[in-house]
Amino acid sequence: MVKFNTPAGSEDIVFIFLDRIHSCQTAWTAELMKNLSDFVLGKIIDSGFNVIQGLDEDEMLREAAKDYTHAVVLSTGTEFINGDEFFNEVELAVYGADNFFLMGHIPDRDDGYYELHDQCYIINLDTYTELGCPFVGEFAYYSEHNQIEPARSNINIHDDYTPLWVLPGTTERKYKHKWHGWNIISVALSNNKIITVFPSTFRNNKVYYYPNYEPSFIPKSSYLYGKYSVASQTLFYPYNTEEFVAIDFQGPVQQLVIQASGLQWYEYLLYYGYDENTTVKFVDYNLFALECMFRITLDWDGKQNYIEFVQDYVNSRKEFLSSGGDHMITMTGSEQTVDARMWTDMISKVKFEFHHQDLVLNTALPVHTWVDNAPSTIIHLSHIFNYDPVAPFVPLKHRIYNERVLLDKLKKHVPDATLIMVGNVSDKLQRPTWHTNGDWNGI
Repeated sequence: MVKFNTPAGSEDIVFIFLDRIHSCQTAWTAELMKNLSDFVLGKIIDSGFNVIQGLDEDEMLREAAKDYTHAVVLSTGTEFINGDEFFNEVELAVYGADNFFLMGHIPDRDDGYYELHDQCYIINLDTYTELGCPFVGEFAYYSEHNQIEPARSNINIHDDYTPLWVLPGTTERKYKHKWHGWNIISVALSNNKIITVFPSTFRNNKVYYYPNYEPSFIPKSSYLYGKYSVASQTLFYPYNTEEFVAIDFQGPVQQLVIQASGLQWYEYLLYYGYDENTTVKFVDYNLFALECMFRITLDWDGKQNYIEFVQDYVNSRKEFLSSGGDHMITMTGSEQTVDARMWTDMISKVKFEFHHQDLVLNTALPVHTWVDNAPSTIIHLSHIFNYDPVAPFVPLKHRIYNERVLLDKLKKHVPDATLIMVGNVSDKLQRPTWHTNGDWNGI
C-alpha cells in the first residue's frame, strides 16, 4: 500500500486506486494501462486529493476510514475526462443532501448476485465504519450461495442489466456466482443503507477501458488512439485549460515561448508588459493549432466575438481536413477577456513566430531552433509532459527522462529565462504498485 499526499489535499475525500494490472489479458494492454494509470494518478493529485494506492481493496478502505469521511474507489483502466468535471461532481455528491452509503455502477447479473463495478464507486466511510468495515467481496465464478434478492427498477440505463435504482428485497434466492461487491451490497441492503446508481453527470465524465476483457478493451482502446491522433493533428483549444500563473518577473517581456492554444499569451504580455522588441514564439506539435493561432493573430480584431471567429475559421477548414468538424475544437478551459484597444496595440507592435516542434519526444531537437538566448524571456511549457492524449503511449519513465533533458538544455541555453510548468512529471516519483517489477530502475 502506497500513500500519495498533497499539501492541499481534501480533508474529507480520499481516492483509493486499486491495482488491477495483473488481470490484463495481454502485455500490451498492461503497458497501455500502466501508462494511463500513471497519468490518472497524477491528475487526481493535481486536482487536490490524496490517494491511497495498492492491491488490497479492503485493506485500503480500512486505512482510509481512519482519516476521511468518503472514498472514491477506482481501478486501473479508469480515466477521468472533461477536465475537472468528475472531481466537481464528487464534491457535489459528498457535500450534498443525499446521505448515500454507496454510489456507482450496480449491474444486475441475473444468476450472479448484484455487482458493485470496481471501475469506480464512492463509499461513505462513516457508514462503512458503523457497519463494522464489511469486506467488499471479490468476484467468484460458480460459488453458489443464498441471498435476499434486491428489488430493482424495471427501467434500465442501458441494455437490460443496469437498473436505475436498487432497494432491499424480501425473497431469498440461490445464486450461482458472486460478482465484485456482492458482500458489501448485501450488508448495505440488509441494513437499509442507501445505494445510489451513478447519474449521467458521473458517467459522462469518465471512461473505463475493460482491460480484463479483450473483446471490450479493443474497441474501447480505440478512443485512446483516436484522441492521440486528433490532438496531434486537427484539434485547437481556443481557451487555456490551466490557470494564469503569476511569476516574479520584471517586464517588459522580450521573448515569450508558449503553446498554440487560448489567449493566455495575451494575458502574460498585458500583465508584464510588451513593446516593439517583444516576440511571441508559439511552439506546438499540432500544426493545425499553429495554423489557428496564426489566423487569430493575423485577422482577429479583438472586437468580433472570439469564439465565433475561431469557429468560423475551423468550419472553413473542415472540407479540406475531413476530420469530422466537431472534433477540431474543444471548449474545455476558462474564457479569457480581451480589450479591443489593447489587442490592436499589441498586434501592431509584437512579432509572432510559429514553430512546429515536438518538445516531448524529440530529445535530439536543438533548443536554439525555437528559443533565443534573450533577456526578459518567459518559457511556458504548460503540461506538455502530462498531456492526456500522449501519456498512454509514452511511459512515465520516458516522460520524466525527456523532461529532464529539455530542462537541462534550456538551463544551459537560456540560463536567465523564467520557466513556467504545470504538473511537472518529475514531482511524482513515488512508485505505485504497478511499477514494482523493476521497470522504474534508473529514474
